[in-house]
Amino acid sequence: MEIVDLLITKAIAEKLARKHNIEGYEVYEAFWNEEDAVRIFRSPRGSGTYIAFGRTEAGRYLAIPFVPKGKIAHILTTRDMTERERKLYKER
Repeated sequence: MEIVDLLITKAIAEKLARKHNIEGYEVYEAFWNEEDAVRIFRSPRGSGTYIAFGRTEAGRYLAIPFVPKGKIAHILTTRDMTERERKLYKER
């Protein structure tokens, strides 16, 4: 899968800031961190949803559920990884 850009709607960006204390730039950093590559998995919820695990430049580990449309990832939400997800991310 080739992703060249992210789409974060205004409503999603507001939810991320309000509910998860995550800024839009952190989602971009986690997706394209040059030092620590993103890992993408099919979501267990199905329906064409994927989840990306990545790390921001500040070291924050994020889980980023998205739906790919062409080469654009439509972000559904973003949250801090669980301990289990962080372990899976580091096992690469």
